[in-house]
Amino acid sequence: MMNLDSVVQGIVANAPDSVPSADLMTWNGLKSAWDTYYQNNIANIPVLPWSDASDLDTWLSRIQTWKAKSAGWAKASGNNNAQGIVAAMPESPATIAHLEDPPTGTPTWVWLLLGTAFATGIGYSISSAAKLAAATRSVR
Repeated sequence: MMNLDSVVQGIVANAPDSVPSADLMTWNGLKSAWDTYYQNNIANIPVLPWSDASDLDTWLSRIQTWKAKSAGWAKASGNNNAQGIVAAMPESPATIAHLEDPPTGTPTWVWLLLGTAFATGIGYSISSAAKLAAATRSVR
C-alpha cells in the first residue's frame, strides 16, 4: 500500500490536473482505512491457520483497482515522470499470490472446525461402542 501511495502522490506532484479531486479524496480515505486495518490486524499478529484472509483478499483487490486507476491517470496526463513512477512500482508478493491463487471461498478455519467435529464424532462413537461392549459383558 505504501508503494501505491507513493505512486498516487507522485502522479499528483508531477501531473496534478490528471487526478480527479474526488478520486484523490477517496484514495486518502482508503489509505487511512488501510493504515488502521494494518495496525489492528496485520502488523504484530502472526498468521495462524484459522486466520480469515477474506479481508486481506478484499484489500488486495482494492490495491489492484487503484493501481489500474493510477496507471490510467499517468497515461492520460502524458507526463513522462508520472508514467515512469507507475512503471517503477514494484509488485507486492501478496498481490502476486492473490492473482495466481484467488480465494476459494472457504476459509481454513471452517475446515479445521469440520475436522474437529468429525474427530469428536468418531471418538464419541468409539467410546459409546466400548461402553456398550463393557455393559453387555457385565450382564452376561
